[in-house]
Amino acid sequence: MNLLPQPKDLEGIALMYGLNRFFSSKRNLVGKAFRIDQYISRLMRGDILKPETAIYDRMNVYFLNRSMHQANEACNKLWATVELYHGMKTGRKLCRRFNENFLPTSTIPTLHYANISALLSILSLFGVASIAYRKGKLRFYNLVRTADGIILIERKRHLSEIFGTAKRGWHEQILQMYGGLRQKGIGLPEIDMEGCRRLMKARLKYHYDILGQTTMRDVYGVEKYFDLLPVAVRSISSAVESLCRIMGSLPNKCDSRFDELLLKLPDVSREYGVKLTL
Repeated sequence: MNLLPQPKDLEGIALMYGLNRFFSSKRNLVGKAFRIDQYISRLMRGDILKPETAIYDRMNVYFLNRSMHQANEACNKLWATVELYHGMKTGRKLCRRFNENFLPTSTIPTLHYANISALLSILSLFGVASIAYRKGKLRFYNLVRTADGIILIERKRHLSEIFGTAKRGWHEQILQMYGGLRQKGIGLPEIDMEGCRRLMKARLKYHYDILGQTTMRDVYGVEKYFDLLPVAVRSISSAVESLCRIMGSLPNKCDSRFDELLLKLPDVSREYGVKLTL
């Protein structure tokens, strides 16, 4: 069975949604919550949801809705960090002696999670979504839109069969999947993969390594945040732009909020005397 997602480019995805009966008709499900439990149960039994069926169309709207939700979550995480730094410079501190140079231990991990949400948004749009199955032992699966139809396959098996191996951590697996699928010819937007790994490494340092240290020296300084900020911004830009190519304007208004944030980012960097290259 072909385990690669299809269609393999945004043009093909746009055409697929243009033909989807739940995308632009009176039965529009875009941006609406609906349950897919019964379909997951069928997939767990080994069924394939075939193209040109109503279930297939509904599940593709699920992929789209999930992609929009993840892009929105990425924007929210990014926005919270930017507002925090701006507020430190222009607002009124609760504690006078609090210093913005302490913030990277919170803001850089949040940037990493925003970046991961952006990658998940793009992967969902391209037809790969993670599912946690909680009946009995907790197991993780990938819901995949293939050339044969939509399938459910255990995540590690999916990665191993495509790439020959599966990384251990979930975030490592996201980066493996994103970079590996591009190498396999899937037209995912180009992402700064090296920057993503640098951001992930920083998150581990700021969340865990600091606990074994006796000084803030290695995690102190506002410039550390602004150095990594462009990585998340570019990933989120790719996620939002990809969705807008399918949707036009987004029903959750994530695109307009993100555009506003992009306009204000240079102002925040100037407040700290930091040059920001996006």
